[in-house]
Amino acid sequence: KINSSFKKPTRKDLKTILLQTKVLEGQSVNITDKKEMYEFEADKLVYNPDNDIIASAGSAEDVLNRAPMVTVDQDGVVQLRGNGNVNILVDGRKNRTDLANISGSQIEKVEVITSASAKYDPEGMAGIINIVLKKGTNDGFNGNIQIKGQHNEYHSIDEMNGLSFYGNYKKNKLNLFSSFGLNNRFKNRDGYRNTTVEYSDDELFENILDEDKVFYTYLDDTERKTINFRVGFDYYLLDNITITNEVKYSVPEKLSITNQQYTEPIIYEEESKEQKSDNNYDFSYLFAFDREFKDPDQSLDFSVNINTDVDEETKDLLVDNQVVNSSEFNEDYLGVKIDLSYKQPIGEKLKFEIGYQGQLQDNPNTLIFDANVIDESLDDSITNESNLKRDIHAFFFEFENDFNDKFSIKPSFRLESVNRNVTFNSNFNDDTDYENSVLDNLIRDSKNQSYNLDDYEFYPFLNFTYNITKNENIQFGFGKRVNRPSGWNTRPFPNNIYNEDFVFVGNPNLKPEYSTQYDINYSRPIPMGFASLNLFYHEISNKHEWYDDDSYPSGDILTFKNVENAWSKGFSIFTMIMGQTIGGGYTLTDQSDSDNPDDYELNEQSERLNMYGRIKFPEKYIKFFDFEFGFYWMKMILPSGDLFGNKGTIWGDLGISKKFMNKKLTVSLAVDNIFDGGGFSMKRTKPIDYIPDLDGDGYEDFNYAREYSDVNNIRNGRTFKVTLKYQIGKKTDDKKGGYRGDDSGGGMMDMGY
Repeated sequence: KINSSFKKPTRKDLKTILLQTKVLEGQSVNITDKKEMYEFEADKLVYNPDNDIIASAGSAEDVLNRAPMVTVDQDGVVQLRGNGNVNILVDGRKNRTDLANISGSQIEKVEVITSASAKYDPEGMAGIINIVLKKGTNDGFNGNIQIKGQHNEYHSIDEMNGLSFYGNYKKNKLNLFSSFGLNNRFKNRDGYRNTTVEYSDDELFENILDEDKVFYTYLDDTERKTINFRVGFDYYLLDNITITNEVKYSVPEKLSITNQQYTEPIIYEEESKEQKSDNNYDFSYLFAFDREFKDPDQSLDFSVNINTDVDEETKDLLVDNQVVNSSEFNEDYLGVKIDLSYKQPIGEKLKFEIGYQGQLQDNPNTLIFDANVIDESLDDSITNESNLKRDIHAFFFEFENDFNDKFSIKPSFRLESVNRNVTFNSNFNDDTDYENSVLDNLIRDSKNQSYNLDDYEFYPFLNFTYNITKNENIQFGFGKRVNRPSGWNTRPFPNNIYNEDFVFVGNPNLKPEYSTQYDINYSRPIPMGFASLNLFYHEISNKHEWYDDDSYPSGDILTFKNVENAWSKGFSIFTMIMGQTIGGGYTLTDQSDSDNPDDYELNEQSERLNMYGRIKFPEKYIKFFDFEFGFYWMKMILPSGDLFGNKGTIWGDLGISKKFMNKKLTVSLAVDNIFDGGGFSMKRTKPIDYIPDLDGDGYEDFNYAREYSDVNNIRNGRTFKVTLKYQIGKKTDDKKGGYRGDDSGGGMMDMGY
């Protein structure tokens, strides 16, 4: 029924209505999202150094020293949870650059991966550290320039300084990025090495029949200069296809002078000089193709990375400023790495990834030394040539299933074909009398030999995560990892021959070291902070062990040997409260070798304890400047003696910084090694199986022998640093930019405060 009272609406034509535009000027608003220094993803811990005073003002070594569970000593040796067997990547690829040559201002983030999956190279027993360099994709130009200088009791700003520049420019489909660095630095070491070998006819050494002593002090001064350059571009061929080309080039220089003063067995002084030639360089080229899809879990990636470098060094021994012997070392390296991977989701919960990785390496090197070092009647040179060739072809498969918000599992496996060949040739003359030199045994036993390894290797992995709550989870990781011998630790001749009392030589028969690893990690917020506990157990076969070989009639030989079995277990803790961090850990390692059950060095137990902390107060808290203090402490316990002293060793640093010019200019002052310590020390007593036949009658002259070593060295000293860093352009968010803000939807965990 229609209501008859309803009336149609009235229409009226108002003709044309003219509108005028008017500009309303409002207050500008800048939206920023500051990154947390530490972020936790499902399979890794991410450290962002941009807001870290000391790290961003230093080198990559300084940045890594701030990353959780990571430490770097003053020789640049990187350790993860106290283990130096770490696979270090730069932008996901094997690093071949001295970390001290990478400026901290060029680093976007550091990814610490302790339980990796099959897509990562299994090299590195302790885990993987991936350094991601900045490569912003913001419209326009942005970057920074940094100037730094250092001063200590040995050298000052005129000799220790650096200049670095990072820049990025994007316009439409082209993104250009580049960096330049000039780094001048000195490293100083001084200390002593006292070795006493005692011979006795009784096991308790109550009656010392004879003893040999080698006592000397040393002072080492090493100057390093490096110029490095990096340039590249991303071209966005389509919205979902990116092509990347990148070139890196660096020129390293080095001059090292070591003075040694002997007090035993006789008093004399000698000086060694080691210098790189002007022909040295490192070169790297990268081509990458990335295809994205509408689903972010689907992608196709391909890359080829070519590395080549040349290292030429001369090493001289001087007495009374006269060269008494000399050696030349030359090394060439050519490496090619190929990566191809495809990732595909299956529905909402499942996804898989398959890929291929190839590593091709050719590494010839030569050591030439004067023959009169061995026999004063000879004038010719002795040439030793070695070459390491290794090809690795690997295929991997990963499968991930997110059953629900609580539980996810990620099994994966990797199959590798490995072919390694080490050759060694020498014109060492068998007819010449070299019996008085330790090189006689080293070279005669290894020359004109070929050492081959051809094998297939299978690496299984399993990772799963259980989310107790949104911000509290347990992660379990299982996997097999490898430490492949290569380069200097397989070279069958010494690096130098000017100190026959202490010689390092590689072992071409060294087998790969394998480790089956079990890790459990628990993470959760705590009041005003975050905490993480990691428990680990590793079963190791063919463990690589530094070995002090006493079987040679003269000289002290340091090399590598395989230990049949080893077991490593322990825990590590990381906590952060109100932005302040403290962590530490304990590792117990047992090892045994059934083929050499009485060899003290191959059958021993060791304990390692470490602790680190970092305190930071930003300017908004203390009103005047940002303040930061950090420390690292370590102690090792061996049944044969002490390493790093019976109380351990500690070193620390502190820094302050202040921003000027609308926060574009940052001035930082820092003190490194504030305790003026952090060196290495060792006091150890070990039995010796080799007993010399001094009278030549074919019988050992003594029943028992033992060696006591007292070693101490101090590296650098308290060092003062000043850094000026100027920011160019703006830091804004972008899809792929190096200045991305914290994305809570990307798997990051709320820090709980």
